[in-house]
Amino acid sequence: MNTNATSKPLVVAAVGGNALLREDQKGTIAEQAANVEQCANELVNIISAGNQLLLTHGNGPQVGLIMLRDSYPGAVIPPMPLYIYNAETQG
Repeated sequence: MNTNATSKPLVVAAVGGNALLREDQKGTIAEQAANVEQCANELVNIISAGNQLLLTHGNGPQVGLIMLRDSYPGAVIPPMPLYIYNAETQG
């Protein structure tokens, strides 16, 4: 029997991807920072409502931007395998 079990509902949230960069945005740092702040406020609301929260990271748009950047002619860094781009964005 798990003595650490709780009766609080579990909410699983993937943060990254569209939570950080929206389709109608350019992807500036200011836009991403505002999106993170809004997302963080929503996560606080989930916890404040008495839920458990499990966070995971979805990083599709960030990986796509890095891959696109490295594919331009004259790029300083040669293209890397997909798993390298994923590792780069997981920090």
